[in-house]
Amino acid sequence: MYKWLFIDILNFSTFFLAIILLLSLGTILDDDKEGATNFEKLLNAFSLKRNLKKIFDLSDSPTKVKGIDAFRGINALALLIAHKSMAMAHNPYVNKVSYSNVFGMPWAVVGRSAILYTDSFLYLSGFLNANNLLQDLERKGTINLKDRLIARWFRLFPLFVSLMLFCTYILPDVNNGPQWNLVVEEHSRVCEKNMWKSFLFIHNYFGFEEMCLTHTHQIGMDMQLYVATLPLMVLIWKFKKLGWSLLVLIAVASTVLRYLAIYWYDISMFVYFGIS
Repeated sequence: MYKWLFIDILNFSTFFLAIILLLSLGTILDDDKEGATNFEKLLNAFSLKRNLKKIFDLSDSPTKVKGIDAFRGINALALLIAHKSMAMAHNPYVNKVSYSNVFGMPWAVVGRSAILYTDSFLYLSGFLNANNLLQDLERKGTINLKDRLIARWFRLFPLFVSLMLFCTYILPDVNNGPQWNLVVEEHSRVCEKNMWKSFLFIHNYFGFEEMCLTHTHQIGMDMQLYVATLPLMVLIWKFKKLGWSLLVLIAVASTVLRYLAIYWYDISMFVYFGIS
């Protein structure tokens, strides 16, 4: 058992060392020119200098939706604060009486409804995807489904798999302690068993108890909704009445099913003190 565990850790340590090597080579060899070969293009993709320029590029684009990044930033900050507030409830040194009193205040519902912020990200993603797809359809009259799905996969999967591998095989050995076993090592055990579901972006269908890194459930939902958006946008562009009617029907059905699931399974939409 320990032999295989050592081999797993060695393999995934090698994976991260390879990433660091690519980052170093890409940054050092970046001459601000587009690569002529596939290998040069690969190195350019790992160039820190090139990527930092794109991240901090403030130039405007005619197709860009103004103000969307500010909304994303505020939403991300609110989600981080909400999750940090929930995590405090598990700390043994927190005054539980004081904490439950604060959590019970009306204004605290803002921090107890993380679903509000995760759903907002899904809404933003859907809006931007639909906007981009409709613009492509107006310009070209068609969309390349294969290229779009491959681009989406490469956009999500490399960072996603790096996070899962790090949390599964490296993070458990970084530290220790009673809380570490309950959270980090438990996630590691679940990931070893169910990581393949995350690779296929279907992990959100199996419940949080069997999910590798529960906070990544939104990535699976985002990928599935993206795939569903492609044919729906084509239908709306070609047959507006039929497309919009189908969209409204899906929205109503989704709302009703969500309500029924909450009612039947007695699901709380808000985090409360003592929740499992």
